[in-house]
Amino acid sequence: MISDAGPRRWKPAEVATVQQVANFLARAISQAEYEEQRHDYVSRLENLDRQKTEFLSTVSHELRTPLTSIQGYLELLLEGEVGPMSSGQRHMLGVIERNTNRLRGPRDLTGAAARGALRARDPLSSISNRCSSAYKLEAAGPAWGPPARD
Repeated sequence: MISDAGPRRWKPAEVATVQQVANFLARAISQAEYEEQRHDYVSRLENLDRQKTEFLSTVSHELRTPLTSIQGYLELLLEGEVGPMSSGQRHMLGVIERNTNRLRGPRDLTGAAARGALRARDPLSSISNRCSSAYKLEAAGPAWGPPARD
């Protein structure tokens, strides 16, 4: 015969064990959610990086064509192929030449990005590094035991 003497009394050791298991499961669930969010975030960063590369490639190509034409005609003018020029005109062409050379400097923006030349000011790189650092710190924490108290 089964008798019901009321609610069961849990021993302190049993309560502690159940609390530890609950803490472990809560951390495992939180870690799984964090991993999923991190994966989504990294995927978005990779997509943005691809878009940036495509944009830089397009801009680089679109700048190259008119700059080549401008540079060619500028050389003809500076060499006097089309006739004599005043010193004022030569000065203006010098300004045009300096600015054309400045625009030609980052001709291959895609190559500069691939070499890391644009990384110093690239916020995506900084965000990615921070995300990776935060993940390493969290992963180094204890996997079992009571939660850390502030």
